[in-house]
Amino acid sequence: AIVALMHPLIYEIPTEENHWKLNLSNYSRLIPKNFYGNRVSRKPEELFKRWNKQYKEYTQKANEYFKIFRETKEYRYELKLDLENFFPSVDPLIVYGILMKHIPVSFDKNSRNVLKTIIYKLLVCKVTNEQAKLLYYGKDDISETYTKGIAQGLPQSYFFGNICMMAIAKVFDKYYNGKSVYYVDDSFIYTNKEIKDPEQFSKQLEEINQKIKERMSDYISIAKEDNFFKQG
Repeated sequence: AIVALMHPLIYEIPTEENHWKLNLSNYSRLIPKNFYGNRVSRKPEELFKRWNKQYKEYTQKANEYFKIFRETKEYRYELKLDLENFFPSVDPLIVYGILMKHIPVSFDKNSRNVLKTIIYKLLVCKVTNEQAKLLYYGKDDISETYTKGIAQGLPQSYFFGNICMMAIAKVFDKYYNGKSVYYVDDSFIYTNKEIKDPEQFSKQLEEINQKIKERMSDYISIAKEDNFFKQG
């Protein structure tokens, strides 16, 4: 059922001319080429391209860049970044805001409303289990509770993770201008951004985190203006 709901998001709606083709949607095509993790597959027997092949390509490209830039000195630094608690920390409003900003212009009003409902259903579920409430919110006597973050392990989790990382990567790439490869929230970045000592690097990361928060707040505003929680 989840995979069926995802189809309008990840594939183009077929027409009479291409009813037999599995073409990527506008959203799927937004994912940059240097993103290797959980890319949507055009093969009907698999939702995403094989992770082991994709991860191998990711590490191979990172190693290739390392060898090239060590010899050419085009970029002096290699950074490996991994976002802490990535999936639990992604606000559903962020994902919704990004998707709404890039919604296909060809969609009519009815199609847009259906798509909004699908996105809501894939992003949000109510927490009713007392143990889960305790884990999420620190107490189990809350009546109105919704999941925090992206529900890790479900098919849509990885697609939504890439959608969010697409926005975060723009911050990374702007701050550390150079070459980069991503596997969802893991990344290798090659740059000439000056890094003199651990203290300076820590300060740079604080600045990046702040810029990410500012960017994410813009998408949250889009979701709130669109009454996200009334979609369901």
